[in-house]
Amino acid sequence: MGLKLTAKLAKLFRAKTILPILLLLSSLPGCSEAGTEECRLPDVLKRNNSLLLKEFPDFESITGCSKSADGLYTFQFPVENGLILGMYNSYHLTYSEPQSQFTFEFDAGTAYRGRGTIHLFDDQQRVVSTLWSCGTSACTLEKKENGKTIMEKMIDSDYYKFKAE
Repeated sequence: MGLKLTAKLAKLFRAKTILPILLLLSSLPGCSEAGTEECRLPDVLKRNNSLLLKEFPDFESITGCSKSADGLYTFQFPVENGLILGMYNSYHLTYSEPQSQFTFEFDAGTAYRGRGTIHLFDDQQRVVSTLWSCGTSACTLEKKENGKTIMEKMIDSDYYKFKAE
């Protein structure tokens, strides 16, 4: 049974009819993003000269958002030449209002990728961010407070090769 299904899917990909099928599947109950709605940007992104926007200027490029029933915002960014913000294959940013926390993950389509969190404290007077990113030869863990690096650790890619053996 599984082999027949795989063969049928392969035919669909060759026939380039998979997009309408995916659109049909996404319209079925339980397959769409139930409970999400178009939203206004949270106030935290509207304040001029905020520490958050100074440290993360890409956030000013947000083109839209959706908000789930539990208060989780998901943001959209502009796409230039097929790349998000002109640089990334994927860039996901969410914001949880109750925790005043952003979570992000990105992939540049090369070896450069990463993820991190941004916490807002004291009515945005304190911004603490953590970023874990990897390139071709090393990975970096960086923690910043109000834009100043307070901790940075680099790990050579050979470290991971050694651990895997």
